[in-house]
Amino acid sequence: MEVRLSPHSVYINTPPPYLEEYRIPCINFMRVITREAFLRLESFFLAVNIFDRVLAKGLDGLNGTRKHALACLLVAAKYVERNPFSNIPAYIHLAQSKGVSVGNDDFKACERKVLAMVHFDLGWPTPLAFLKRYLKVEDHGIQTRIVATYLLEIMVSSHSFLRHLPSVQAATALHFSRCIEGKHQW
Repeated sequence: MEVRLSPHSVYINTPPPYLEEYRIPCINFMRVITREAFLRLESFFLAVNIFDRVLAKGLDGLNGTRKHALACLLVAAKYVERNPFSNIPAYIHLAQSKGVSVGNDDFKACERKVLAMVHFDLGWPTPLAFLKRYLKVEDHGIQTRIVATYLLEIMVSSHSFLRHLPSVQAATALHFSRCIEGKHQW
């Protein structure tokens, strides 16, 4: 499932020239909206995966990219959260306050387009899910968890980590967080 729901290998190995210009600002935008809307980190990680899969299919330029990033975040939140957005107009207002001009009908169309582009396959196992499993197996402290989660947020923001499976990303983040704390034995 990790491999099947990853972005296309051509997108990972030979990224389009415009990728960094579009991807990083949109991921930072999704991170801000995630925090301001009090969404769980799982929603953010799933949204980035959906966004990368949409970018791998190709978009029409920067104009619609932030709108698609926003739609990816909403789709992920609807999948992950228990009560994602009881008030969709408030979510659209939050997006408009961040500079994305989108109407209610336009946003619904964008959301349908995103779902069609990923063929309604949303059940991607996020690196955060693997990290939680690893942390449950061994009793790690809160500091290890916080540092590993921070490292995962950095990894998901960088295109160069897309070639690694989420389980490997989580194991790497946990290993480095243990090294930072001085716990070299595993």
